[in-house]
Amino acid sequence: MSAPPQLTRRPYTGSCHCGHVKYIVYLTLPTLPYPPTTQTDFRKASGHRIYKCNCTICHKASLFHIRTLDAANDFFIVSPKNPMAEGSGLKAYVAKGNTGPSHFCEYCGVRGFTLRGEGYSEEVELPTSLVQRLESRTLDGTAGEITGKEGETTRVSVWRPTQDWHESQDDDSGGDDYLSVNGVTLDAHNENFDLRQLHEKGYVGYMQTLQWVGYDYEDKPYSGGAY
Repeated sequence: MSAPPQLTRRPYTGSCHCGHVKYIVYLTLPTLPYPPTTQTDFRKASGHRIYKCNCTICHKASLFHIRTLDAANDFFIVSPKNPMAEGSGLKAYVAKGNTGPSHFCEYCGVRGFTLRGEGYSEEVELPTSLVQRLESRTLDGTAGEITGKEGETTRVSVWRPTQDWHESQDDDSGGDDYLSVNGVTLDAHNENFDLRQLHEKGYVGYMQTLQWVGYDYEDKPYSGGAY
């Protein structure tokens, strides 16, 4: 069995296709190229749950779940400024029996995250280079000129989950709040992030939720699921 990878907490940008919805999420991952490990080792070492399930909504929407460690401090919606307000351009679909509203951009239809719980708006310090990447983002996933230097920060108005956010864990303990970032909406220009290697190195688990059997992660999709 391989040793747990060395892990670093880093911020990553994400967005819908047209760029109306923009967010920053902090993930704790090993450095590229990701060392091979097992799903169990990775989850124990990082605390992250990265998975796909075979329920009908996740399958049809091709959702790729990346669960944060601390939603209140790891997830910031930069645009729209008040995502839960009427007319924000962020819509929600709630599937029957689903864990929470799956939020999508009303202009391009991309689903960025599934979110259930309260939040609020405030100004936070974010790395200037990331803010510039989001502002200059293009439809092909590239970024314009980045002038922010390492260590520089910019105050940005964001929406974030409440500080008393409390999610359930794999044993069903905990609260009713829920956040799952759709990993395929993380921007292509993010450094130290490669969706291919998450799969190839064994970090992604597959869950049987079409016929619920509990939190049992496998190395390949169950019937009806997809890689």
